[in-house]
Amino acid sequence: MEIHDLHRRGHGIKAIAIKLGLSKNTVRKYLNQPMEYPKYSQRPTRPCQLDPYKYYLLKRIEAAKPRWIPAVVLLREIKGQGYDGGITQLRSFIYPYKQPEIGPIVRFETAPRSTNAS
Repeated sequence: MEIHDLHRRGHGIKAIAIKLGLSKNTVRKYLNQPMEYPKYSQRPTRPCQLDPYKYYLLKRIEAAKPRWIPAVVLLREIKGQGYDGGITQLRSFIYPYKQPEIGPIVRFETAPRSTNAS
């Protein structure tokens, strides 16, 4: 791929060969071949420690709406059911289900009370 990049930038076959420490014939061979990018297959999904508890967690989150149950509370509940994973995995799972905060608090000011000293 570097050979194709250098050639695209205007370097000649001899210059590419010297720069990369290859023979001119090798450079020509690679320039005559179409540039192929590696093709990767999709990785299989691995089971997660949290998988058996996901349905329960989603049910709890839905039941608490519009309120939010902290991850620490949910962790305590599923630990009681046998979960032996950590809180980081739990937090990353429940984060997308968290409702955005209700808009910002609008503050306003009133005129100060006048004090009439008699």
